[in-house]
Amino acid sequence: MARFTFITALAVAVFALSSAAAPVIRADSAACDAARQAIVSDMIASHKAIKGITDMDAKHAAQKQLNGAFQGVSTIIGNIKAGEAPSADARTQVEDGLKGAVAAIQDLDATADPAVSDALTSLNASLADGSDVIANC
Repeated sequence: MARFTFITALAVAVFALSSAAAPVIRADSAACDAARQAIVSDMIASHKAIKGITDMDAKHAAQKQLNGAFQGVSTIIGNIKAGEAPSADARTQVEDGLKGAVAAIQDLDATADPAVSDALTSLNASLADGSDVIANC
């Protein structure tokens, strides 16, 4: 429940900051806002899908990695709220966490466990969204 609350609070913060956050930091606010909202939405979908994975070791490893990515997003939100450019280290933390979550579950049988397929889809979408954030923000 605490993890869900953290994720919900993170999503609300991103949506709230997306319109008022830091227009001085980015050239195209609409594209930046859309990319930021997409990555958080896909990371939340990843979290939900990972919770359904039946292989407990892989599930816990993926959750740990995704939590690291969420911590990076939280740091970036703090940077934006302070009127600063997002930390390069936090961006790397988000990317590494997403890639680590993919690595933790990519060898599982997605046919036997549909949550694996759902998680991989949303994790890969999150990685693509991250590229959009870099390009547009």
